[in-house]
Order: sequence, then structure tokens, then C-alpha cells
Amino acid sequence: MTALRVLIVTGSRSGIPDGVSWGIERLEQLEREIANADLVLHGDADGVDRQAARLATQLNVHSMGIAALWRKRGKKAGPERNTKLAEVAGLLQQGGADVHYAALPDSRSSGTWDAVNKLKAHGIRGKVY
Repeated sequence: MTALRVLIVTGSRSGIPDGVSWGIERLEQLEREIANADLVLHGDADGVDRQAARLATQLNVHSMGIAALWRKRGKKAGPERNTKLAEVAGLLQQGGADVHYAALPDSRSSGTWDAVNKLKAHGIRGKVY
């Protein structure tokens, strides 16, 4: 039996533009990553996270979002969501899943870098596009 292949996607809230060459290239890279996964985990935020969820559906790959609890947690919600995402990724990896991340930040993506740092702290490898 092969290991479950899990892709964690994190990225900018502005998303990946599809009308410019660098955006098209990043979307194609993300699509390749998703096509090779059995499950896509993301932070359920506007932008890259939801683009990844839509791509996963189009490619017949399961996806699951872990949303930030903004009303309950206020400004702590994003970092706490990233912590939960990293903890889930770490547990899946400990259970034998092949887990890696794809990060697609922009110049204002402090949340993306927070997620990447937390994933790395849990031993999750990945790429920044």
C-alpha cells in the first residue's frame, strides 16, 4: 500500500493572477503539485487557498480547509489556524503520510511565511513558488 500523499497549500490572499505569464506559470506549478496529491490541506482563506481547493475539485483530489476563527479569536486567528494546520500535517506525517507544502506568497504574505515556518518546525518539507 502506498502512503497517503498530502499537499499543504499556503499563499497570498490576493491569489495567483491568471492573466500574466508569471501567474500562469505559478498556477501550472500548483496544478502539478495538486495532481500528484491524494489530499490537499489549506487555510480556507481567500486567494491561493481557495484557488487550490477549486483546482483540487477540478482534478478529482480531495481537499480540506482549516479556517481561521476570526470572530472568536480576533487577530490571533490566522496564526492559530497556521499552528493547527502544521500540527495536523505533523500528525499525518508521523502516521506515515508523505506530506509536503507548496507556498505561494506575495510581498505582503506575512501569514504565508508564518505557516511555512510552522510547517518546517514540524519537519514538513516543501517549496516556495
